Amino acid sequence: MKKHPRALLTGVVVLLAVSAVAVYLVKDEASVRKRTSVPPPGPVHVETTQVRQQKWGTQLEAVGTVQSFSGVTLRSQIGGRVTAVNAVSGASVEAGQPLFVINPEVLKAELEQRKAQLKISQFDAERMKTLYSKRQISLQQTTAANSQYEADLAAVQTTQQKLELATTYAPFDGIVGLTRVEVGDEVGINQELATLESSERLRVEFSIPQQYAFLVTPRNEVTLSAEQSPAATVTAKVYAVDPMINPDTRTANIRAELPAHSFFPGSYVNVVLTLDDVANTITVPQTAIQRSLYGDSVYQVIDGKAVLTHVTLGERRGGDIAILDGLDAGATVVSAGLRKLSDGVPVKGSPTTAPKTATPVAAGAAGGAENAD
Repeated sequence: MKKHPRALLTGVVVLLAVSAVAVYLVKDEASVRKRTSVPPPGPVHVETTQVRQQKWGTQLEAVGTVQSFSGVTLRSQIGGRVTAVNAVSGASVEAGQPLFVINPEVLKAELEQRKAQLKISQFDAERMKTLYSKRQISLQQTTAANSQYEADLAAVQTTQQKLELATTYAPFDGIVGLTRVEVGDEVGINQELATLESSERLRVEFSIPQQYAFLVTPRNEVTLSAEQSPAATVTAKVYAVDPMINPDTRTANIRAELPAHSFFPGSYVNVVLTLDDVANTITVPQTAIQRSLYGDSVYQVIDGKAVLTHVTLGERRGGDIAILDGLDAGATVVSAGLRKLSDGVPVKGSPTTAPKTATPVAAGAAGGAENAD
C-alpha cells in the first residue's frame, strides 16, 4: 500500500520538533549545573566611618562691606584755580604731605594788606591810650581805636587761616585714590579732589536679624570670603555691636576688624558668623548621603551587611552634614562606594581617616566653620 505524501511530511516535522526540544532541555540542564557550581559572591569592599557628635552653634550668613578705619574724601576748602597737584593716583603718601594747592597768591597779597592795616590800627590804639591817660581824649575814642585794632587783628588771622586752607595736606599715611582735578582747573568750595585710604587697619560691617544680636560678643570671630575666591577665607574679630536696632530692617549692625591689606576698602564680602548657642549635633560626611525620589538615606553597616536607613538632613558645614533624625552617634555608615550597594548586601569596610574633632564654638571657633563677626 502506497503512503500519502502529506502524512510523510507531517511525520518529518514532528520528528524535528521532538529533536529540538530534546536539545534545549539538555543545554538548560547543563547551564543549571554550571550556575549551581559557582560559589556565591563575597562582600562588597567599601569605606566606612562612624557617626560623630559635634558641638555646633547657629551660623548666620550675610554680605558685608569692607571699610578703612582711616579713609577720607579730600575736598577743597576754598574756591579758586588749582596751581599745584602733588598727589599721584595710587601713590603712597605720608601724613602732612601737601597734595593740592589752590592759588595762594591772592591770599598772600591780601594777608600783607591786612598786616599793614593792623600796624596802623595798633599804632592808633596805643596813641589813643596815651592821650586818654592824659585826659586829652574821651573814653569813647580810645574804645573805638581798640576795637579797630582787634578787628584788624581778626582779619589777619582769618586771612592766614584761608591761606593755610589753600593747601590740602594728607591727614594720615595712606594711598591716594584717583585724582579728580588737574593744574589749571577752577574749583569751588567742598569740591572733591581725591580720596585717601589706609589699608593698615580694615573693618567689615554687616547686619544680622535682631533676635540674634544679644548673642554676639566681642570675642566672636567671623569668616570672610570674596565672591571671586570663595575658598580663600579671612578671619576677623568682632569689636562693636550697634546697641540700636534699625527700625526699618529690624537688623543689628556688627563691625569686625580685619587683618591689614586683606581686602580693598569698599569691596563686599560673604560673611559667616557662628554664634555661641552651642548644641550637640549628629553629623556624617556628605559623601555618605544617598539621594533619591523616596528621600535621603545612608547605608548603615550592621552585622556585616549594608542596611538602608532613611534620615532627615540639617545644615552643612565644610564636608559634614547634620542628621536631625535617623542615626545615633557611634553608628557605622558607608562613606564611599554607595553605588555598589543595595539593602542587605554583605560589606567589608575599611575606615576612613577621621577628621579632627571640632573646637567648641564657645571657645572661639565653630565646628566645621570659623566663628565670625
